[in-house]
Amino acid sequence: MKTAVRAVIAEDNPSDAARLRGYLDRYSEEHGTLFSVRAYPDAVSFTEKYEPGSDIIFMDIEMPDMNGMEASRRVRMYDRDVIIIFVTNMAQYALKGYEVGAFDFIVKPVSYGDFSFKLTRALEKLERSGGGVSIMARTRRGVFKVEAAETKYVEIADHSLIYHTVKGDVTATGHLYEIEPILLGAGFVRCNRCYLVNLRYVEYAEDNVVSLGNGVVLQISRNRRKEFYDALTSYMCGG
Repeated sequence: MKTAVRAVIAEDNPSDAARLRGYLDRYSEEHGTLFSVRAYPDAVSFTEKYEPGSDIIFMDIEMPDMNGMEASRRVRMYDRDVIIIFVTNMAQYALKGYEVGAFDFIVKPVSYGDFSFKLTRALEKLERSGGGVSIMARTRRGVFKVEAAETKYVEIADHSLIYHTVKGDVTATGHLYEIEPILLGAGFVRCNRCYLVNLRYVEYAEDNVVSLGNGVVLQISRNRRKEFYDALTSYMCGG
């Protein structure tokens, strides 16, 4: 199931912010992609309210009080995966974007052609990492939508599926084989018969273990090892 792409515009110039929002509307009409858009007029208010979960950030570099480069550094302290696209009239600064893991940059005045091309590439990357994919999990309390991009791994235990997400665990009915075809296309891979791992959260993998941070270490079974490392290598190379 596809959900709206969560886009953020951090831009102090009202006309430039309106242009970007208009381009997102136009792209949505042309491609059928839904966007949920939040806009901030400066980097300070943006970073103070930022919470992990956004998909794409269009970040102006030149803003008062705090520039976009510093704002991106702060974002990376909490969110290492959100796609950052710099929007600037100073391309020489945008080239330093590798320091904060920026995906790309667009030079002002922004043309729709350039915007559309860069956005398409960003959405392709987002699709590979699980953005926009969700699972309807059947629990004892009802049906809940679980976002693939927010799920670190899925576990089968005591005949239940446990979705370990950044917001907490969701226990549901079902089997791994039912959700595996959906999640395999969203950057997940099995490390053994009990776990589906979201590769975007892998901190390190060594021999027969994979770490997802915060003390979570899972075993990689011998018969899954080659498949797991092949998938991890492909993911890290952007394939």
